[in-house]
Amino acid sequence: MDHTQIRNALKNCEKLILFQEIKTNSLILNLKENLNDENKSEQVLTDLIYQLIDLSIREGLQGDIWHNYLKKIITASENIFSLKAEKGEITAESSLYKLAANDLKIINKLFAFSFSDLASISGLTGFGYLSDFKLAASDLNIEKEELFQPLFASSNHEDNLEALLDFYYQHGASILNESRAFYWQNNKLSRVNNPDSITFDNLISYQNTQKKTDRKY
Repeated sequence: MDHTQIRNALKNCEKLILFQEIKTNSLILNLKENLNDENKSEQVLTDLIYQLIDLSIREGLQGDIWHNYLKKIITASENIFSLKAEKGEITAESSLYKLAANDLKIINKLFAFSFSDLASISGLTGFGYLSDFKLAASDLNIEKEELFQPLFASSNHEDNLEALLDFYYQHGASILNESRAFYWQNNKLSRVNNPDSITFDNLISYQNTQKKTDRKY
């Protein structure tokens, strides 16, 4: 995609209805403003690169750092569509489905260009490899990579909408898809980062329950 197409794709974010987090995201707003400025600030652009890299490292994701950033915003979005979708309450005939389809047309355009494209039109050279960002094996979150892989894998917005619906239904919206374990603190749900696997040794007195169950049969 060329400069005009990318700039238009970013501007069209203003038309998003359900995924407000993309429209109001500070990084995307700064990127849009900088691309519209003839005197582009390299400091702004390099700061954006740092934020994109930082998210990929924190989330343990490889691949295009721009696409990783977008997927994180979308999967973390807690809106009227995602909350209904996680309960399986969205049908193709519903107005929410049609609203989401309209949003996905806009979002698809953001996935149509890579970080390499962004760097190129911004006048930054030597950063194309960040479209295929690599992590050390110890930093890689394989589980999250597998969760994110089906998202926005198609150029067709309807296919991507179905994949997103399935994601929310299988894994939940917002914090619910960020971990396998949670704890309650200060009147809110918090995630456990990198939870250990649970074994029978961790289950207190499970043997007694098992014996009672065995006696029934």
